[in-house]
Amino acid sequence: KVFGTIQNSFWIQFGVANVFLFFGLAMLEAIHLPGWNLARDNHKKEGWLGVFLMGFASGFVVGPCTAPVLGALLVHVAARQNITFGVSLLMTFAFGLGFLLVVAGTFSGLLASLPRSGAWMRWVKRLAGLGLLGLAEYYFLRAGQLM
Repeated sequence: KVFGTIQNSFWIQFGVANVFLFFGLAMLEAIHLPGWNLARDNHKKEGWLGVFLMGFASGFVVGPCTAPVLGALLVHVAARQNITFGVSLLMTFAFGLGFLLVVAGTFSGLLASLPRSGAWMRWVKRLAGLGLLGLAEYYFLRAGQLM
């Protein structure tokens, strides 16, 4: 209920629309982002702080997606009052969430066999930029309806 209330705020809709607009224009190269060279070798940094921050950020993404399901499971387990059933149900939920990470880690070597970037990648980038501009327009319209 809290996330629904926050999401239906004019300022949130307006902010999301502006983020989509900014990145859509950046992908279409209509605006230049000095100092944002993503080709640099930033991925070789190691340390527990980077791991902690990535986990912390992913918790904000995963939390709203898994909280309703986990809440419903906990209510169901509490209503049944069976510890064995509750443990098995929650373990199944945890294995289901972790399975995607195991699959992604197992088949990450297949990324090396993907085609190399070239002229086709510029068209993909333009298409994604147009998609972001479309999403920006959608959120601007929703913000206008909430005003």
